Amino acid sequence: MKSSQILLVALLLLAMTGNTIAQHAKDYYKTGLTFVESGNHKDAIDQFTKALDLDPEFVKAYLQRAKSYEAAGEIQRAADDLKRALTFEHKDAVVFYDAARLNHTLDRQNEALELVNKSLSLNKKSDVAWCLLSRVQMALEDYSNALIAIDKAITLKDHAINLY
Repeated sequence: MKSSQILLVALLLLAMTGNTIAQHAKDYYKTGLTFVESGNHKDAIDQFTKALDLDPEFVKAYLQRAKSYEAAGEIQRAADDLKRALTFEHKDAVVFYDAARLNHTLDRQNEALELVNKSLSLNKKSDVAWCLLSRVQMALEDYSNALIAIDKAITLKDHAINLY
């Protein structure tokens, strides 16, 4: 009986500690958002990193840090953070699109192709994803499929006509 009480107390303490860590991670995250709003991406990155040190599965912190890395011109690090976020978040077309866009920028066209196709599998009505798909396919010299993607983008949104 006494050992079960000790075990219960230990489990409660462990649960409370985990909650405290998550709360501190959220505090760092909120501070990072404040820095982002003021355009201070360097300090925002530091705050998001502290949040991730405490909670390595904090998807929002990866996404925000990726945005700050991109704003700071650190495209590789931004792409790496989006890749990490995708290990936890499998259903967000926008995250797949952003990861594809950054990989395209880094001239990693095969990765970009895989990611933009995943984005489109989640949201077939994304004209920006269809436009990105066409650019990736052009970079891969797959011109006939690039034209198909451009046509699809145009049917979804008139502004895509400038791709021709």
